[in-house]
Amino acid sequence: MKKSRWISILLILAMSFTVSAKELTSLSTNIQTIQFQESYRKQKVTYVPANTLLQQLGYKVSWEQAKKRINVNDGSFYITLESKKIITKNGNYMLSVLPEIKEGRMYIPLNFFATVLGYNVTYKDGDITISGKGQFGKKGKYDEIITKKRITISAAGDFTLGYYKGQASGERFDEVAKANGYNYFMKNVKSIFETDDLTIVNLEGPLTTRGTAKEKEFAIRGLPDYTKILTSGSIETVNLANNHTYDYGNIGYTDTVVALNKEQIGYFGEDNTYYTTINDINVAVLGANGWVSNQSIKNTLKKRIDEAKKQADLIIVEFHWGIEREHYPNSTQQDLAKYVVDQGAHLVLGSHPHVIQGIGSYKGANIVYSMGNFCFGANKNPADKDTFIYQETFALTADGIVSEGYEVIPCRISSSTSRNNYQPTILEGKEKARVLDRLETYSKNLRK
Repeated sequence: MKKSRWISILLILAMSFTVSAKELTSLSTNIQTIQFQESYRKQKVTYVPANTLLQQLGYKVSWEQAKKRINVNDGSFYITLESKKIITKNGNYMLSVLPEIKEGRMYIPLNFFATVLGYNVTYKDGDITISGKGQFGKKGKYDEIITKKRITISAAGDFTLGYYKGQASGERFDEVAKANGYNYFMKNVKSIFETDDLTIVNLEGPLTTRGTAKEKEFAIRGLPDYTKILTSGSIETVNLANNHTYDYGNIGYTDTVVALNKEQIGYFGEDNTYYTTINDINVAVLGANGWVSNQSIKNTLKKRIDEAKKQADLIIVEFHWGIEREHYPNSTQQDLAKYVVDQGAHLVLGSHPHVIQGIGSYKGANIVYSMGNFCFGANKNPADKDTFIYQETFALTADGIVSEGYEVIPCRISSSTSRNNYQPTILEGKEKARVLDRLETYSKNLRK
């Protein structure tokens, strides 16, 4: 659950375009500071709650549910949820990005107040200053200076870059890779991963041409060269703590690590913590299998997190856990998640169920129990193709790491609805809403 954040706003001569000259004179010395909750940044755009700021600037605001739009000053202009166009009596204007709904409220880009309403707007280190008369349709000055240390993390679910022993040919992952090249797979989501600071995924199955397959139903592997799929998609680090890492023995694991190192892709798992520094924030990412929750496992987790705290500001733990095709986390998952948060983790990620599970919160930290499959070569046509990208932005403050909010980007594991073509694709419209509704249902009882 998104953590609340207070932002100070300084209003100088703040007025709507309906204020009279006489009223303007009376406002000339009116300087006030207001506060509101939960602005957030996404892909270098600052979003603010439309209703809160418009009302503070003197506008009359109402919501039209049937048309999914905000009506301002009884029709002087409208802001519609799924449109960049601002419709006014005096002409139409375009927003830089679409408005968004977060927790029942419409958010709009902060630069709206300069480019459409004509105010002078400055955003610096979390403080927003809005000044000037506000002449509708006249561009004001907009400055944005980000001085806090911030980092945006993206996470996605299971990657099986290859196929399992005995899998029939015909539209198999290796055949698709050979026919389309490595850039094909992340083509539709690359733009998301390119604009974050760190992308994390779960890599299931070794990348090797050697070793002997374990005696199991699905022994997975892919070519070492498939690391280029990760680099072409701007993926920086992978989880190796899962039940397929050793499908081709120790030699398969070793070959995987060599292949990852060759492409400068980070990795983490039971025996390795990934450390990196981004925007002057030291980050540690730990991986662990979470099949049971006993004191031995907890002692190991505590030791690893304590060691990470000596070097890192931000600590992320990814578990491989849960029951396949179950949409609700079991008691083991919930217990382990809360335990690592108690020890100092700021974000908990989950994989293995192959379907999405809910997002919970505990003591201000988010727990993403399962992101489902993502680029999944181990099944040519799974019945459930829903997945999502999870993004969260953190800031390093004098009080330590603080979450500035998270976002869920609904996706399908394939650009085709009739089969799995291993090309994850961002969903829009009704399909996007459907996945968000599913996730909301699964998350209802997980927020503390």
